[in-house]
Amino acid sequence: MLISNYFNRNFSLTFPIGILTINILGSFIISLIMGAMYLKVDSGGIKFLPFLITGFLGGFTTFSSFSLETLYLFQEGRVTQSISYVALIMIGCLIGVYIGAVLV
Repeated sequence: MLISNYFNRNFSLTFPIGILTINILGSFIISLIMGAMYLKVDSGGIKFLPFLITGFLGGFTTFSSFSLETLYLFQEGRVTQSISYVALIMIGCLIGVYIGAVLV
């Protein structure tokens, strides 16, 4: 929520770009880490990876914040924006994962 709050405080946005950015970036980073593990590149040890992927990055990419911001958009009557937000998160995260996999 820190990054989301930063965007909300410092930019006059009517669209929740902070969580969108976090989720896409998190998907990209997870893909890089998993790709490195798949290629057996030294990525900090097998015991560290579950913590990094599910712990840190799982907490970084927050489905609950995404859900809450989508609900706020619906409650404010911005149905088209809420649907666009859901679509952008899904498509953006898939693109982030794909780009990370291609880079590895």
